[in-house]
Amino acid sequence: MQKWFLAGCIAFLASSGSWLLLKFASGYDRKPFHQIFQLFAFTAHEVSGAVVFYFLYYVSQMEEEDENADAVQFLEVRLKILEGRSLVPKDKRIFGRQKTSDPYIMIYHAGNHIGQTGVVRKSLNPVWSDNHFVFPIVPRALAIFDTVELRLFDRDRFSTDDIMGTVFVPIPRIMDMKISTWYPVVCGRVGNFFCRNATGKVKIEIELRTLPHSSSSRSSQYPIASPKKSHGLWPKRFHRSKKKNGVPASGR
Repeated sequence: MQKWFLAGCIAFLASSGSWLLLKFASGYDRKPFHQIFQLFAFTAHEVSGAVVFYFLYYVSQMEEEDENADAVQFLEVRLKILEGRSLVPKDKRIFGRQKTSDPYIMIYHAGNHIGQTGVVRKSLNPVWSDNHFVFPIVPRALAIFDTVELRLFDRDRFSTDDIMGTVFVPIPRIMDMKISTWYPVVCGRVGNFFCRNATGKVKIEIELRTLPHSSSSRSSQYPIASPKKSHGLWPKRFHRSKKKNGVPASGR
């Protein structure tokens, strides 16, 4: 309401100013002054009209951008961690070398903790069953945070869990198409999550899906990865898809 009132005031002032200049010009009998005032009047009228037109155009563009912002398209990343092969052994016997590991995987995206798999006891070729993970993302964030980071750990009962390496999984740009392949386990980032002797590979299935606009209100309860916020934990209830009657929630 305020913007239309302002536009009306600008139009009224422009018309009033032009009328006053013309009135003032009619009081001069001298031809040069009369023509100069008329020129000023017509110029002021045209310029003010252009200003009002630009103002209305700017307001309409802003309203259109607001509507587009309200109708933002959400995307959904679906991730399945299937199995691992030839992972590095971290557990060793009292009088022997390292033989096996108790691996599990923690999933991160844009600094957010998505969830983690269960622990597979004493295996270097684990197969995970609780492997479905779903999280939303917006297209502008996908342009920056286009990789899912999987950190492999060895569960230890009486000490800190050992890092076994990292798998970087690129998020596909092709919509609604599942990509299932093996990804190498690499040493990872320098710091607490660096494993100098990382080995093996992990089979991952990943898919990028579109969500209808009606689902955006449901998806807004998730912390959305964006360029302005790239750290912080996700709510615990969204760490892993819940199962009902043995069927993952993401598969229903």
